[in-house]
Amino acid sequence: MFETERLILVPLTLADTDNQFAILSDPEVSRPVGIFSQPFTRKQAQEWCAYAEKAHSQRAGLLCGIFERATKRKKDAPAIGYVGTADTNPARGKDVWEVGYWIKKEHWGKGYTSEGLRAVMNAAVSNFGVLGFFAELAQTNIKSARVVEKCGFVCAGEFLKNTPLDPQRPSYLYRKDLV
Repeated sequence: MFETERLILVPLTLADTDNQFAILSDPEVSRPVGIFSQPFTRKQAQEWCAYAEKAHSQRAGLLCGIFERATKRKKDAPAIGYVGTADTNPARGKDVWEVGYWIKKEHWGKGYTSEGLRAVMNAAVSNFGVLGFFAELAQTNIKSARVVEKCGFVCAGEFLKNTPLDPQRPSYLYRKDLV
């Protein structure tokens, strides 16, 4: 667990399944992510939280629930989203990790996602020696592009991504190299 000015970030475990399911059950939140079929299912949430827990145990990722500092002090306050980074693409090498995130609609536009993403990336650099990051975004996901740009990523190209909802989704590759 670690904190930013406004957030507490807590590594996901299987115990977070119901909360992440509640967040991603909103198609406006889960559809742009691109890795989930629709409608989003509890099984997908469970698989995601199991993946996060395994990545943590193998020191191959830092995938965290996002909590507002003001509400986390209340017993059992639910997460408002997720932010993380992990070694997802062996072709890129173990020192370049992918980033991802989602947040409840009522928290869109508050800067929480970019604040959490910066913190997770800093922790990955400090704790795991990560030297760079990448993000794959749907070209229509302007809000997500804004998040990574605020965190210092630059667009490195366009490609068609095979996703559960679209086998030819026009996408951007964003990169942030630290060396």
